This record gives sequence, structure tokens and C-alpha cells, in this order.
Amino acid sequence: MAQKKSIVNLIQSERSTGGKTASGKQLIKVYKGVFKQDYSILRSDSAYFYPSDNAFDAFGNVNINQGDTLNIFSDKLNYNGNTKTAILTDNVKMVDRDATLTTNYLTYNTASRIGTYTGGGKLVNKDNVLTSKNGYYFAFSRDSYFRYDVVLTTPDALIKNDTLKYNTGTRIAYFFGPTNIYGTKDKDTLYTENGLYNTVTEQAYFGKKNSYRQGTKSLKGDSLFYDKLKGYGRAVKNITFEDKEQKVTIKGDLGTYYRAEEKTVVTENAYVVLILRMLKRLPKK
Repeated sequence: MAQKKSIVNLIQSERSTGGKTASGKQLIKVYKGVFKQDYSILRSDSAYFYPSDNAFDAFGNVNINQGDTLNIFSDKLNYNGNTKTAILTDNVKMVDRDATLTTNYLTYNTASRIGTYTGGGKLVNKDNVLTSKNGYYFAFSRDSYFRYDVVLTTPDALIKNDTLKYNTGTRIAYFFGPTNIYGTKDKDTLYTENGLYNTVTEQAYFGKKNSYRQGTKSLKGDSLFYDKLKGYGRAVKNITFEDKEQKVTIKGDLGTYYRAEEKTVVTENAYVVLILRMLKRLPKK
């Protein structure tokens, strides 16, 4: 059975006038109009409504509202009711609870509730700020995917990579490629190519080419966990701890790092490599 077509309805306006386009299609000029399709309410200062195309162009104070939590604002909008696709341009702002996404060009589907930008954008979620060239926001799950020149700034860390997933509800960031995390207070760094970082608890889990570094000390392992608040790190398999200042390298399969005590414990097949300087004895005169 064929599904019933979803219609864009003009449910309210301050005034409207009828006319025709150059091709002879019906055109309604709408002022202070309110449109409705399914569960979406769309408003603007003015609009050109094309009933036969199930579409309209809107200008000035554009707003798409879906429920109590999601609002999108812009200066201009092109909306196709057949595909439920909104193209929003100029000063675009999407607000979903405590997350705000800003860009100058956003494509948004009112059915799937997925927003996409490819010309640069910024997401602010409480104290976290994310910027990237491309971005995809999924309102139902509150997941965001960022691509190219991704930067996540938190009160205690600066994270840079090219592929990142972030959830505005949990505030957890997931990494899928070379990623650098810089501590803004302790001047420590973390590197991984796969893992996650909880910006609330400041705990990180890394699973590929992982490395933690602070000053002259570094800790590597196939799997790495780090709790920044507690200053505690744990590495598993193919562990390498190196202190360049003391010229000491410790290897093993299980390593634990305690920042406050500046202590590292390596066990399971552990061994130490020391670099000693030999003093050459000068001959007696």
C-alpha cells in the first residue's frame, strides 16, 4: 500500500498574497508565517511558498522547532517537504539542550534529525568546544562525528586529530586515527590512534600505538589506561618506560605509573636497560 504523502501546511501568517512563478506555478508570499510538517514547526519573517512543490524559501529570523529541546536558527532557509531536507544558510545555530552548533551552511533532515556541515563549524557543550571542517550531528542519539582539522578543547586538555566522535550527553570523545592530547595544566601529552577520553572523569582508554609522556619520562604499551585526576596510568603488553634524564629504560608486559610519587612499576617479563658512562682514567704524570 502506498504511504500517504506528508504535506507542508501554512498554519498561520500575519498576511499572505497569491501569485505565480515565471513557469506558471502557484506562489504564495507569506509574512510572519508558520509552517508545519509532521512534528516540525518552521517560522520566518517572510517566505515564498510553493504548494504544488511542497516546498518554500524563507528569509529572516528562520526557526525550525522539534519538540522542547531542539531549535535551529538561521537567516535563510530552503525547505523541501518531499525529502524533508532543510538547507540553512548564514548565521546558522542549532541548539539541542546544552549543546550549541554554529556554522554558516547546514543541511538538516527533519525526519532523521541529522545535520551536516562541510564548510567549518563549532560545537559548544558546556565547558567543551569542538571545531572541525566537516561535521555530522545526530539529534536522536546526540552523537556527533567530526572530520578534518578537529580540535576539542576542555578545561584541562587540548585534543587534536582528523576523525573524532563525540556524544553531547555523556561528553565522551572517541578517536579513530592519530590523536594528540595535551594537558593544559601538567604539560603532559598522550598519543593514540584508537581510544576514548571521558571529558567529565578525565579518564582515557587507548588501544593502538599508545604513548604517555611527561617531561623526560614516557610510558608506552599495546593498551593504555590513564586517570588524569588521580595521576594514575596503567599499560599492558609490550611495555616500555623510559627516563631520558636518568638514562633508564624498563621493559615488560604490565606497567603502572604514579604521577604524584613519580614512580613506575613494571612487572611480568620485566627487565631494565641502564646506560652507564665510563670515566677514562688519566695516566699519572
